[in-house]
Amino acid sequence: MMDINAKGRNGCTPVMHAAWAGQRNVFSLLVSQSVEMDLLDLSRNNLLHLACQGGNTSIIKYLLPLFDINSLGEDGWTPIMMAALSGKMDAYDLIAANGGIPFLTTPQNDNVLHAACQGGNKAIVRKVTDSFGINTRGTNGCTPLMRAVVGGHMSVVKFLMGC
Repeated sequence: MMDINAKGRNGCTPVMHAAWAGQRNVFSLLVSQSVEMDLLDLSRNNLLHLACQGGNTSIIKYLLPLFDINSLGEDGWTPIMMAALSGKMDAYDLIAANGGIPFLTTPQNDNVLHAACQGGNKAIVRKVTDSFGINTRGTNGCTPLMRAVVGGHMSVVKFLMGC
């Protein structure tokens, strides 16, 4: 018999993969089998971090009461940063509406604007631009503009150049 909580690549369990991929049916099936919900992957991300990357709001809604909405995962990133990084507007809005704090910064000084620019969703970038300076330096001295350039997100680059 296979261990439903076995960790594979990157220390992820099957339910973590389902949350990350936004696969609600698979996620629900695994949850019905009494999987461990409080495990972390090798980067210290929990299920809520991974679900925000996947962007399936029904999975996120299920997880909201189970996790600290501002929990710190990989490199001090929060669920709202993960949603911004993945460019998942619905996930970003859901986390923000439920107490996700967009003003937190990581120990490397990354913030949600860095994440949004790297993710390339101009609508999220627009929402958070006024909250942070576009020249704020984060990991490796990168500004949000640099993150957008490296990601090849020209619409975000043009938007930021106009700020």
